[in-house]
Amino acid sequence: MKNILLLFILGLSFFTATAQFGPQQIITTNSSSAFSIIPYDINQDEFMDIISGSSNKIVWHQNQDGLGDFSEEQIIVENIQSLGGIILSDFDNDGDVDIIYKEFQNKIIWLENLNGLGDFGPKQILIESHPDYRVSSSVEDMDNDGDKDLIVNYTNTFNNYIVWYENLDGQGTLSDEILLIENLKEAYGPIIVDIDNDGNLDLLTSHENNGPAKLVWYRNLGNVVFGQEQEIYQFDFFQSDWTSISYMQYVNINSDEDKDIVITAHNDDLGTFTYWLENLDNQGEFSSINLISNVVGFYRFYDLNNDGDNDLLGLSSGGDRIYWKESENSQGTFNSQINISTEVNFPRDIRASDINGNGLLDVISASSGDNKIAWYENEVLGLVDQSENHFTLYPNPTEGQLNINSNQEIILIEVYNLIGQKILETKTEFNISNFNSGIYFVKIKDTNGFSEVHKIIKE
Repeated sequence: MKNILLLFILGLSFFTATAQFGPQQIITTNSSSAFSIIPYDINQDEFMDIISGSSNKIVWHQNQDGLGDFSEEQIIVENIQSLGGIILSDFDNDGDVDIIYKEFQNKIIWLENLNGLGDFGPKQILIESHPDYRVSSSVEDMDNDGDKDLIVNYTNTFNNYIVWYENLDGQGTLSDEILLIENLKEAYGPIIVDIDNDGNLDLLTSHENNGPAKLVWYRNLGNVVFGQEQEIYQFDFFQSDWTSISYMQYVNINSDEDKDIVITAHNDDLGTFTYWLENLDNQGEFSSINLISNVVGFYRFYDLNNDGDNDLLGLSSGGDRIYWKESENSQGTFNSQINISTEVNFPRDIRASDINGNGLLDVISASSGDNKIAWYENEVLGLVDQSENHFTLYPNPTEGQLNINSNQEIILIEVYNLIGQKILETKTEFNISNFNSGIYFVKIKDTNGFSEVHKIIKE
């Protein structure tokens, strides 16, 4: 029996455990119409806090002990008229993260981070367009000069145009608008990414000019000058209703180091579906669409079970549950939905971050129907295939002393026994000569946030 058990345990080194999430842990139930959450260490104490947006204010909740015990809300800004999307970015290049958000449908506001401790300055209006226009914004260094610029998509009933405002002094002083793309209809985003891997940020978007949704990109030729539209994919003209793209992400979902395109598209006759297009050459060539089955609501991608593949974290279209789908084979296919929680009423946003500092990604949710911000602990120790390790442990097996080779500085080492109990935590090389003989799991984390689990044998 002992030999059979040993063979079973040794076999674990070739597989990854399935993530399992604990019960809902409520941060607050007083976030009126909560719709946005961003995990971020706002006061620089090395604990992951939560920034959240509701109907008329932005607040943050302090992670008081690094284990997920959160404070009451601390108001960043209130009395907002119809709060829109929230962006975190160091807009004035002073080393701390500021907040940029949309107010009503036509204003972009900047809040300067005053001290890196959670205190922000008054509203500064960056953009205020004509009220007939809706705006959406991104913050990126478009001209590669070391500071963050503002990119805005202006939309009205008839047209979209995308403009760039250069950050002239790195302090948040903006130029006049510089037109990038015009004469689009129902344009998405754009997503600002370096599609052709030449060091310049390109524009990835979709539009419905004279037909159903077309997925396109515009190459940055240098100096923020863009070339002609390059088509990636267009939906069928011959369906009775045109297809629209309502959501898009640029993310690696098949573990080949290239980022792919994931879209959600709606057709009045056929319904709503989610697809992905594989990045074929990292130069702007993509495959045709591939269906991701049973995903119609909001989603994000994270490696939830720590196996090196991005899993899908989703909100149901019915507004009654949070779920995840494990990446099945690193080829863009996913297993069946596994519920994380059904104790939510119209969830609007989900994120994953290490809330309790154990190296695993926990899940955070915001739901507007019950005014709730909550988190769910990732309770399973993930195991990776040791043939692809970033850290090397030796000697293994060992009589006590263990050494670690790593290209990055190691900031945390944890040792677990076979039933998942943490029995040692340190930040240096370590000696386990006083441990009983047997099998243990060592979790290592470096300064880049990368973590990995190794199986070791104590002789």
